[in-house]
Amino acid sequence: MAETNGENYARRLGERIAKARKAAGLSQELLGKRTTISRYESGTRVPDAEELVRIARECNVSPCFLLLGEHEMMPIPDQLRMIAKKLEEQRRHG
Repeated sequence: MAETNGENYARRLGERIAKARKAAGLSQELLGKRTTISRYESGTRVPDAEELVRIARECNVSPCFLLLGEHEMMPIPDQLRMIAKKLEEQRRHG
């Protein structure tokens, strides 16, 4: 059976998440719940935007790399990391 565009995108996104995770020296367990990360990497599940930003930050890559494969694993500038951290803190504290 041929892949649909959505399935193909999910698979490629998963491959980029795995590539970034391994390059950062992180296990699936260190990045998040192993079963969830495994599903992302296999393309059977797609992370929401907030989770994608968190994964990018933890792996020190641009969210554009994970989403689009652009900027071949370019590290996130310190300013973007700081913004992502502040957004996560705001989310946690309501």
